Amino acid sequence: MRALFRTVPALIIVLATSSCGAILGVFRGASLEIRVADGTYDTEWQHQPITVNSSLQDEQGLAGLEITVPGEGTFTASDVPTKKFGVPESGGMTVEVRLRQEGQVVASGTASWQLESDVEWRLEVERVHYPQTALIVMNPEDVLANRIQCYWFRCSDVWAFPITAEAANYPHERLWLTLYRIHPGECADVC
Repeated sequence: MRALFRTVPALIIVLATSSCGAILGVFRGASLEIRVADGTYDTEWQHQPITVNSSLQDEQGLAGLEITVPGEGTFTASDVPTKKFGVPESGGMTVEVRLRQEGQVVASGTASWQLESDVEWRLEVERVHYPQTALIVMNPEDVLANRIQCYWFRCSDVWAFPITAEAANYPHERLWLTLYRIHPGECADVC
């Protein structure tokens, strides 16, 4: 009988802890969100003035954007930013991206990474000369491989896909994908 009285409180503590964890989101699972740096602005690149156009409404920007995510389908410019949606907690993820102008594909590529449990993934898309949301070092061999190492908080990977010369708004314009790996509750900056 004494063993039963010891077991019941322990069982209540385990159940309460599990319920609180679920309520507080400790057991979230993995998710993915897609964001776009929507808009235009003037800047300078290699001592030349340029206008960066990532507008989701302009065909010279990102209006022709298509992102295909396995199990979720294809997202277009009108679908982004997306809400977080569930992804597997293990295995690999390969996302295909295309940019169309006047019905023609002017940039395309794939981004692949390994999934993890309880990670909030965020994929940011930019049409620009250099990614504005990530600190990177562009080695020529990395650019040719379309996968660039990222050195910013929570940044996991960066991919760059060239835009055809006929469709580019200025030389060296690329379609950039920046992947962020976020552990909920993890300190990433000033703590």
